[in-house]
Amino acid sequence: MKRLILCIAIMGTITFVACEKDDSSNENCVTCRFNSGGITDSEEVCNVDGMAYVNGTNSNTAYSDYIDLAQETGYSCR
Repeated sequence: MKRLILCIAIMGTITFVACEKDDSSNENCVTCRFNSGGITDSEEVCNVDGMAYVNGTNSNTAYSDYIDLAQETGYSCR
């Protein structure tokens, strides 16, 4: 009985580890901050397969275009 429980626990662990999220996607994020004249704003911009996701929402804009525009309008993205 102990071996059966141990085997079930091991199989559950193997299954759980095998089903973890794949980190191989093309996703990296930066934080863009704006601070001027008492106005502050901050947003997380992620590159997901070449598209800019802003605070988790697809902006339907290419990542590089979004970052360029943000920096042109006074945001600092790092």
